Amino acid sequence: MLIELKKIDVKSIVKNCSIVFFLLGLVIGVISFVYALFTQNLTTGGMLVGFLAVILYAIIFSIITSVIAILIALFYNIVTNRLGGIKAVIESK
Repeated sequence: MLIELKKIDVKSIVKNCSIVFFLLGLVIGVISFVYALFTQNLTTGGMLVGFLAVILYAIIFSIITSVIAILIALFYNIVTNRLGGIKAVIESK
């Protein structure tokens, strides 16, 4: 069966990308924080700042990557109106 992807729903991109990249940002932030704990001599204030930085990093990472994904989806929708969508063959077994 030949199908063609003619449009990407921007709302679904926003919803999915923001959640996925927020979680990915948390993982990266936690890894960086744990690394800093073992390599730096952090005080209680430094640990609090590091924890807040993890949360802030995840939020900023999610926003930036979601904006990029939105721009890509919008650009794809514009291009497919003129050139046609991606064609793929799907087989069921």
